[in-house]
Amino acid sequence: MEKINVFIKSLVVCVAVGLGACTNYQYIDTGLANGKHDCTVWEYLHSQPDDWDSTILLIENAGMKAYFDGSMPNQQITFFGVTNLSILRMMLDHNVEIEEDGELWNKVSDIPEEVCQYILNQLIVPQRLTVNDVPKGNLEETTGKEIDGKVYSTLDGDLFSYTFREDYNKIPEKGEFGLYVYLHNTENSEKNRIVSTDIQMTNGVVHALSYNFDLTSLISSIY
Repeated sequence: MEKINVFIKSLVVCVAVGLGACTNYQYIDTGLANGKHDCTVWEYLHSQPDDWDSTILLIENAGMKAYFDGSMPNQQITFFGVTNLSILRMMLDHNVEIEEDGELWNKVSDIPEEVCQYILNQLIVPQRLTVNDVPKGNLEETTGKEIDGKVYSTLDGDLFSYTFREDYNKIPEKGEFGLYVYLHNTENSEKNRIVSTDIQMTNGVVHALSYNFDLTSLISSIY
C-alpha cells in the first residue's frame, strides 16, 4: 500500500472525516474481543493492515522497528497509535501546501526520516500502561488546565493522559468512559480521545488514536 493513488485516497479521507464529524469516536477493530494478543506489537500491527499498514511503513522509515518487534530485551512500550488515515491526511496536507520546488510525499517512504522519528518519539511511552494505570482527570478546554490525571515521559517529550466518565441524563459519571491524551510542547493542542484501548501484546500496549488525529499540526513545529 506504499504507493498511493492520491485521488482515491483523498476521497477515502474526506468520507472518513465526514463520518467522524457525526460522532465523537470511531471504532477500530482490535482483532480480539478482549484485546489480548499472544504476539509482539509488530506482529499485531501486521495482522491489522486496514488500520496499520502505513504505520508500519512509518516505523520502518524512522528506523524504530526495534521498539515494536521485541528485539530490545525487557523493553515494554505503550504506543498511542497513529493510524493509516491520519498519516495519509498529513501527506495530502503537505502536498497541498508544498512550495513549487518542494518534494511531494506520494508514499510513506517520501516522508523524511526525522519527521517519522519525531512523530513516534512523541507517541511512545517506554513503559507498559493500560487504562487501569491512568488516573481520572480532565483538561479544561478554555484554560488548558490539567486536572489530576498524570504526565508520562515519552521517548522525546511528555504527554498528559487521563480517564474521564461523562454524565448521563444529568447523572454525574454515569455515561461513556474514555481515555484521553494531550501532547505537551507540540502544536497538536487538542485533547485526543483514544478510540480503541488496551490492545495488549507481549512487549507492549497499543491505544489507537482517532482517524482524525492531526499529524499536520503535530509536525508543524519542526517541518
